[in-house]
Amino acid sequence: MVKPVDYILKFHEDYYTLIEEGIKKATSRADSKPLDIGDFVIATFLPSDKLLLLRIEGHYAMRLKDLGRDDARQEGYYHEDLLKHELKTIYPDLKPDDYVYIYRFYNVRGKSPLQTFQSKYQFNEGQWVVKGDD
Repeated sequence: MVKPVDYILKFHEDYYTLIEEGIKKATSRADSKPLDIGDFVIATFLPSDKLLLLRIEGHYAMRLKDLGRDDARQEGYYHEDLLKHELKTIYPDLKPDDYVYIYRFYNVRGKSPLQTFQSKYQFNEGQWVVKGDD
């Protein structure tokens, strides 16, 4: 039996190739639903209709100011200052003492949960919506 998809993570389409090729193996979120090890998530890459199925393999919380080079490299950045800058761009109110939630994942090559997702949702006007909710 295939475990259902637990969550949808939204990424900009620029990250698609990095995640598909395993270069980007983590995401940091300031406002995140708790995900558990083993959870399946659908990665959407807006504004495109590309999708990947990811599985969470680890998670931890850390203050923004404490993010280091290893955290940045998991996300495909060379230096932690680049990661911090990107997070502040996405979350403008983020302060150095605020916590971010880092989720490590891997790209799942299987298709069953992805096909289930695609049977329930459709890509419409730059976003994924429940089929029939026009």
